[in-house]
Amino acid sequence: MAVRRLSSRYWRWVLLRAATRVAPRLKQRFPLCETVVPAREAGEITLVTEEQPVSMTPEELQYTRGFDRPVPPVVERSIALVRLENATVLGSTGAVIDEERGTLFQSRYNAARYSPGVVSYHDFRLAPQRLVERPSANYFSMLGEHRGHRHFFHFLFDRLPRLHYLLTRFDIGHEPIVVLTNENPPGFQRDIYRFLQQRFANLSFASMPERERWCLPMLYLIDEDQPVRRTLLPPETAAFIRELVIAGYGIEPAAPHRRLYINRSDTRKRRIVNEAEIWPSFEARGFESIAAARFSFRDQVALFAEAEMVAGPHGAGFSNLLFAPAGTKVLEISNLEKVKDTYFLLTKALGQHHVPVVGSKGDRNEWFRVDPAQIEGALAKLDALPFP
Repeated sequence: MAVRRLSSRYWRWVLLRAATRVAPRLKQRFPLCETVVPAREAGEITLVTEEQPVSMTPEELQYTRGFDRPVPPVVERSIALVRLENATVLGSTGAVIDEERGTLFQSRYNAARYSPGVVSYHDFRLAPQRLVERPSANYFSMLGEHRGHRHFFHFLFDRLPRLHYLLTRFDIGHEPIVVLTNENPPGFQRDIYRFLQQRFANLSFASMPERERWCLPMLYLIDEDQPVRRTLLPPETAAFIRELVIAGYGIEPAAPHRRLYINRSDTRKRRIVNEAEIWPSFEARGFESIAAARFSFRDQVALFAEAEMVAGPHGAGFSNLLFAPAGTKVLEISNLEKVKDTYFLLTKALGQHHVPVVGSKGDRNEWFRVDPAQIEGALAKLDALPFP
């Protein structure tokens, strides 16, 4: 989640930027940059383009009109491998800079999220950073931002696919590679890195301390761009992540039979006010109510790998659909002001069925009501859908 523009961190960043302009020597400890260069213009690039069709029914097309961006019938994706020499990576935010020229290399993804061509306080953390010269190697950055780098969703959909692209789309993916990671990553990230190292003998991993910045003789970046959210994964990337994690944990899923209702009892936001009123419709169909975040990552994967149906209010728990089989039936419940394409696109990438229900407007915590008759109708529709 982005920091509010007028937060104290924003104003501290403004003051520090002004101080480095007056006293440039401060940049030896606080390497703030003023100029932005698109990553694709910063070094030698190798470009791969591909297309992914998105097949939709007339009913789905009508639903997508409520999204903040259109869903084209064919998504065009470009994946650029960028080769940089003598670049510096900040351990605090993962930002990549050229210290000599005072430039920040901006990916197309960050340009779409923030202001293209503009340095943001999201790129720099206000703490001194020690410069470390690293030996020659093929480095690849998997660092996330200062805020959200531990987040389950962003790791799975914003970061992990980049490493898959590197390994499968480009020749460098077969050579020895040092993968840079955040310091003290959460357990699920450590597990996935371990699974990757077991599978790819050419990979090694280096954890970057937050208070250091590393000058690297050779750094590779993946700058991926597509016109819709990244949850529309290429099918082979989705299959790679699913199989990597399920096999890594030694999970042997039974035939799909679980019906999972993802409640949001573990969060204060985006909950259904009259959940007790709609729950009997789910209970009668054999759903089990779960708060996904209260399970270990391994247990979440095991649950969803056996899912026949998944339902609940929109939230990060739906990220686990990545581990559910093709054909899983999904009921996503949204409030009127928060109809998003995130998990609709994920179900399209995975060959799953998506049925939406849109409830009332939400309050300031996004709590909302939903019509029990709508829920009953949507569940009846899911019941009628075939399962492979």
